[in-house]
Amino acid sequence: MNAAIAASWMAGLAAAALAAGARGTAGGGQAAARPTGRSLSAPAAAPAAGQAAPFPPLTKACFNANGTFNHENIAAEQRKRAAIVGEALGSRFDAAETLHYLIFSNADAERTRAFTEWAEPLYAGLQRQLNIDPKERAWDGKCIILLFAARQEFIDFAARFDKMDASGWQAYYAAETAGRNYPILMHLCFPVGGRDLMSLQNYFVHEGTHAFFRTYRGSVRLPLWLDEGLSEYMMVYNDPSLRAAKRAPAEAAARAGKPIADILEYPSTAVLTLEEYSVCYTLADLLLSRSGPRTKDFVEALKRRQPQGSAIQTSFGFDLAGMEERWRASLTGESGPGKRRPRNR
Repeated sequence: MNAAIAASWMAGLAAAALAAGARGTAGGGQAAARPTGRSLSAPAAAPAAGQAAPFPPLTKACFNANGTFNHENIAAEQRKRAAIVGEALGSRFDAAETLHYLIFSNADAERTRAFTEWAEPLYAGLQRQLNIDPKERAWDGKCIILLFAARQEFIDFAARFDKMDASGWQAYYAAETAGRNYPILMHLCFPVGGRDLMSLQNYFVHEGTHAFFRTYRGSVRLPLWLDEGLSEYMMVYNDPSLRAAKRAPAEAAARAGKPIADILEYPSTAVLTLEEYSVCYTLADLLLSRSGPRTKDFVEALKRRQPQGSAIQTSFGFDLAGMEERWRASLTGESGPGKRRPRNR
């Protein structure tokens, strides 16, 4: 299949570093090596359009006569990929399935079962947080979750199927398409051998949230701060014990009076510091704490390519400067818009 593949990288996964410190989880080894550096994995160049991927093209059965996609047939053809991956890597990949996901794994039964159990609660949680209609589809066909028993298999798959160097990554997702009017197919990749379940679940929630919003309401990418913020927010939603550690760097930045306007304009290829991840998380937390439906309206306006300044004004009634003011007040306890400072009497 001719494919242009866009990748999202575990990108420091602030939780990997923070959870490693707070909970002693595995999977944060790179964070330990670079505790104050930028993200744990850097954006890799996507293959040029027209570069062939090892998967065969979708057949005509995946397209309805009216030009829409036949998602059941797309999923049927996606199921065949387990054997293709296994043959390429010289290993057997068993397949499990949920309503929205296909899980291909050559890993042990415990970790495979865990991902199968985590998949639908994440999907439902994302819909619930933003008040998204459960009948609404996030992606075409089903999202494939690939679990590799050996880290080298994960690296080999990324190189052979996605043309990327994943040697420094703990997980990634990829969105593949052959262009306009063609389905966007999602897959998530995780090396799981020997890694503890809490660490793996954190990675899955983060990358799974990226995958959900990558194609929800179209292929337009969300601003980096919101994309990462929602992924970090869902990690805390999944594991509330992470909240204090994730909030702390942003709180320190807010108290120090650091501006965040630059973060709001970062391109999708930017690599964030742990402090910047914290800012993104607390911004998403601010919006969702005010209104899930309004946050959905904001996301949908952005997907329609509305500039984020006007999109947030329409959805929440304040502009980006107003969001920063409210963000700072929420972290410092100081008066925000429409509030008065208490007076000493």
